[in-house]
Amino acid sequence: MLYGHVHNTFDEYIVNEHQKRIGQYKRPVRGSNEMVGIPCQMINCFCMFSDYVPLTLDEWIQLDKMRRVKIFISDYETAEEIAEGLGLREGQDFFLIKDNCLTELEPEEVGDDGIGRTLTCIGFRPLPDEVAHKISKKYQLYK
Repeated sequence: MLYGHVHNTFDEYIVNEHQKRIGQYKRPVRGSNEMVGIPCQMINCFCMFSDYVPLTLDEWIQLDKMRRVKIFISDYETAEEIAEGLGLREGQDFFLIKDNCLTELEPEEVGDDGIGRTLTCIGFRPLPDEVAHKISKKYQLYK
């Protein structure tokens, strides 16, 4: 499916997350025990992705494949993973606040104590701008 008018915004993030989730589902092949994935290919035809150059369907498919490799490598990297990749250490350079999910939050992990938790906040010691910008490039830190 080709779509547009969401640009490269949070709406695009939601569409990408939907596609990832669909890709995780398996269904049985009728008359067999074989399980297969559910195909889902949605391509955002945002003009900036093609540098404002009109593309054929085959070109959009190829561009989308290359763009998705970059998305899965960098765009969905967490602030924690970026910080660790820069050599920052948890407990010294940054700290994490995790919620015990006793209300509406869903656990992202279950600890050794059996309690489900989800990351709600990451805090940093004062950092040089060039380091902070590498971590915060896609996160709104304040309004």
